[in-house]
Amino acid sequence: MEVTRSNFLQLLPSIKEAIAKCDFIVIDCELTGLNTVNNINAFDTQKQYYEKVRRNSKDFLIIQYGLCMFRYDVDKKVYKQQGYNFYIFQTGANKFVPDHRFLCQSSSLDFLSGSGFDFNKLFKEGISYLNSNEEEKCRASLSDAQKVRANKLHNNSFTPEKCNQAINDEDKELVNNIFNEIRDFIASDKEEHVLPKCNAYIRRLVYQQAEAKLANKASLETRALENRDHVLVVTRLKSKEDREAMNRKVVEREEEQLRQSIGFASVIKAIVESVRFPIFF
Repeated sequence: MEVTRSNFLQLLPSIKEAIAKCDFIVIDCELTGLNTVNNINAFDTQKQYYEKVRRNSKDFLIIQYGLCMFRYDVDKKVYKQQGYNFYIFQTGANKFVPDHRFLCQSSSLDFLSGSGFDFNKLFKEGISYLNSNEEEKCRASLSDAQKVRANKLHNNSFTPEKCNQAINDEDKELVNNIFNEIRDFIASDKEEHVLPKCNAYIRRLVYQQAEAKLANKASLETRALENRDHVLVVTRLKSKEDREAMNRKVVEREEEQLRQSIGFASVIKAIVESVRFPIFF
């Protein structure tokens, strides 16, 4: 069964169950390359050969992970298999997730292309993942940011960022138009308003002035759309309770984004936790 970002969370419970109940696992991987240098020779021992292959492949990405769990049926005296084919691709979903660099080898990509590998599906629907060190750092950074936000909310003290950047007239006009639209929203009876799409630089300029100009009358946040575009959303705040409720929603959304970034690593963790059976590559 093919697994991508769109159906990964739905299939994850059954994948974990199959891993927990199986007798052995077979794994097959596709990578963006196999070796950075060709230093393997016929006189290498098995250990030397393995170490060279491992060392030479560390800068390449695994982009497809085939996982097949086998379980013995005692009544029928046969092995039954449950297979999954994962498209995996690390993406920086938010500022807390690292933006990865990796190597590609032309012969490997040519082989994959000739075998019908769907690169569009990989980049658009690939499941993200973080290793344990990356996850720990992301959780720590996210926790620190949430604590700072909670303290500012508790003390009702909002200090705008200092903008040391020179803003050209065109960008200044665009930012002013956005705040004019926010003021119109505050004067209306709407509870929420999606602002016109703008790039990350303009969003940063808006955030730098938002806390001072909104004066606790509205909350501003960035939301990701299904097509991966990002938009600013302004929400009315009527009281401190409203601001606390809005902060809880933001925290929930951030935690969900982190879970999605961890993604395929949860499958690897399930395999590691069930190492009572042999694994074949």
